[in-house]
Amino acid sequence: MNFTYTHYSELVIVTITGIGEYGDDVKLLKLIEKLIPEKISTVAINFSQVDTINSAAVAAILYLLKYGDEHNFDVVFYGANDKIYIILERALPKYSINIFTEDEFYKQYNITV
Repeated sequence: MNFTYTHYSELVIVTITGIGEYGDDVKLLKLIEKLIPEKISTVAINFSQVDTINSAAVAAILYLLKYGDEHNFDVVFYGANDKIYIILERALPKYSINIFTEDEFYKQYNITV
């Protein structure tokens, strides 16, 4: 997977493209670690450019959720299709995850596109 990000004040949007690969958890955490010195309240994962996720992608997301717990920021998801939604729901049952449509996300975080 490839990760790009946009930083809005205390919100970081990470857009994912590509298919999950071994080591994506480390790539994603390194990206977030370099932003930690700045105040982050929420990391949003944008799935709008991804058709499905595999176990490597789920592992990266799980590590991000744990890292968020340790560093006091929320992780939310948006733009996920039904396939991704079902995978996240089944793979992360003990986490309370927030999944928004793109419109809901932009409205919730007051972002204009």
